[in-house]
Amino acid sequence: MFFFKEKSKIINKILLYILDVGRIVSKTRVFYGVKTDYQNSFKWKQYVLILFFINCPIKAYCFSENKLNEFEKFADELIDYLKIPGAAISIVTDNEVLFQKLYGVKRKGEQNKITKNTVFRICSISKSLTSYLIYKLAKKGINVDDPISKYLPEVIIHNKEFTKNIKLKHILSHSVGIKNHCLEEIAYLNQPASNLYDKLQKVEKICEPGKEFQYQNVVFSLSAPLLENAFNKSFKELMEFEILKPLELDNTIISQKDYNELSDLAIPHCKIKNKFIAVNPKSYYYNILAAAGISSNISDMSKFLQSLLKEIKKDSLCLDFFFKHSVNANYKIKILEKKDYNYKAYPRILSWEYGLGWYKENYAGHKLIFHSGRLSGFRSTLMFSPELGIGIIVLTNSSEGRLITILRHYFADLLFDLESISMNELKGIFKKNDS
Repeated sequence: MFFFKEKSKIINKILLYILDVGRIVSKTRVFYGVKTDYQNSFKWKQYVLILFFINCPIKAYCFSENKLNEFEKFADELIDYLKIPGAAISIVTDNEVLFQKLYGVKRKGEQNKITKNTVFRICSISKSLTSYLIYKLAKKGINVDDPISKYLPEVIIHNKEFTKNIKLKHILSHSVGIKNHCLEEIAYLNQPASNLYDKLQKVEKICEPGKEFQYQNVVFSLSAPLLENAFNKSFKELMEFEILKPLELDNTIISQKDYNELSDLAIPHCKIKNKFIAVNPKSYYYNILAAAGISSNISDMSKFLQSLLKEIKKDSLCLDFFFKHSVNANYKIKILEKKDYNYKAYPRILSWEYGLGWYKENYAGHKLIFHSGRLSGFRSTLMFSPELGIGIIVLTNSSEGRLITILRHYFADLLFDLESISMNELKGIFKKNDS
């Protein structure tokens, strides 16, 4: 287990001491209802060990109470300083919610507070859920090495010859070989998905499939009709059967109809003239559903991350599935560095790669898996350490992108005992950049 890494010597000494005490307990002494004697010493030891582990919380060895308090204080100050309308944050292990806090309101100017059931758009974390769905369906016949033409013969990207070499793994890893964010300006005009796919044959090729990372939304969203054709079920039905119902993600929304019927809903806010203004939710993201159209709340996303952490612990090939076909995404680090609002964190980002619906970051020698997202008036991030079995989710109904990036790295700094940027330092940087 991960919590033995740093504390194994101390724990072993404690266990030896406890077991030694057990040896001298009298023959008739009752300990928590268990009679002990020298002939029954093995059972005694077993019982003490069980008691020790039951009463040995993971967070004591991975993310201590002091670290949780430090994170909470920082998050409180940052959210207040940035004037975020509403947010929800959760820190989880595979079997415990270590921290969960709700901030602000659903709509600025009103009193309806964010609750644990308030639904946010999770933006591009939708890609990670889609990837997890394909991981589940891979056991039922789908193969990421399948050419997309096997299931989508009508879709042509650039030309027919080029399309023959495009596989499902290239769609999921943004390595199809065309320029990034292809056709998104048309998608934002609320064009039907079929119209978008028809226009793919007019896009220019920049390299062969699998060679370069070029982030996509429209192309990634092809994974939904591909799965529908492969299994003769709707994307919503597949997601519900494989993930939502088994994990009891009762407030994770796949359709616009269900979204419009919600009462506990976070309203998006965009910054206009340095103030957050509530705006109407956009509907065109449902045209790229698998890439950016899913909505959820902090409770469901906590369950999802916990399930993923359990799966990784149980199946050693789980992460290999996501990153066996990864591509270099280091150019994205340079984009972050230009924003320069966390000069302590960015030098620690040694590399980025993108697998099937997930980024992998080398952060000061530590592996972090994550995805973030942004839509009009929403920002989100989900990140975890597969080695330590712990992760964080941040959902917010604002267009302020600095919040999720800073919190993600602040959490990582605490997790790995690295020096973190202070709120006073950040305020100085913000004032300099805003002036």
